[in-house]
Amino acid sequence: MKKYIFFIALFICANMVTVKASDVSNAEREFNEAQKELQQLSTKYKKAQQKQEQLQADYNEAVSKVEELKEKPKSLPYKNALKKSESLSAKIAQNASELESLNLQKDSLLKVVESKQSALLAAQQAENDAKQAKEDEREAKRLEKEQAKIAKQLAKDSAKLAKQLEKEQKRRLPEQEYYAEQASKSVSSEQGNTICNDETSSQNTSEGGDYTILFLIIVILAILYIVYRIIKWVHWHKCPKCKKKWALKVIDEEDCGVAKKEKVKKQDGTHEWVYYHKIKVTRECKYCGHRVWHTEARKEA
Repeated sequence: MKKYIFFIALFICANMVTVKASDVSNAEREFNEAQKELQQLSTKYKKAQQKQEQLQADYNEAVSKVEELKEKPKSLPYKNALKKSESLSAKIAQNASELESLNLQKDSLLKVVESKQSALLAAQQAENDAKQAKEDEREAKRLEKEQAKIAKQLAKDSAKLAKQLEKEQKRRLPEQEYYAEQASKSVSSEQGNTICNDETSSQNTSEGGDYTILFLIIVILAILYIVYRIIKWVHWHKCPKCKKKWALKVIDEEDCGVAKKEKVKKQDGTHEWVYYHKIKVTRECKYCGHRVWHTEARKEA
């Protein structure tokens, strides 16, 4: 049953990563299209500006010519220069309106590009979060397997130790029976003392054996716990991306507010509130630059 649950979880994570990747590709494609359209519109706007400058220069030239021929208002060159200046003025006004409309389109398209860029960044962040969740789940499964393996090895060692102690007690049992038989053949006046001594020695031996088993089990459990803590501490400083040990270092700590509070009694009988803050710790790999976030509760100083 656990195997099926594990495969289902992996399938769901793979689908999530696929969906996030498709969202990122769509957002990237839309962003590129909007940016390309913005570049085309900017080029068109620059050409319209150049045309406006050229029309303005032609208009200034026509106006200067009209000023020169102003003394002869009935001459043909004066009339032609006047008509040219009027037509250029109309063209300048028309081109100015086109420039204004292009400027408005450029501003609106720039806002669209910014929205597409923010959507692309959000999709990329979601994809990174999905990948990080998948890696965390994979690492949790690995740690769970290691813990199960350690527990299984501990059970085997305990069973093996119990069997050895049982064999040792069975080996010593004939000797105890022999000493009891020799004691029963002794003088009746000393029989009671001998039996008492044998019973006391056998009780001490059994108690000593029980204490030895308990001590050995405690020692094995302590050693396994220390090994588990060492493995966990090494994994804590291991980069999940490049798999290098001793790579993660703390680069930022952010206070996210009060996580909980508790009422503590002081020595003088009064009570005070102790606050625990939720701290977001950011660690970065010094080899590949991959960042890992986790939260922890800290007592207020």
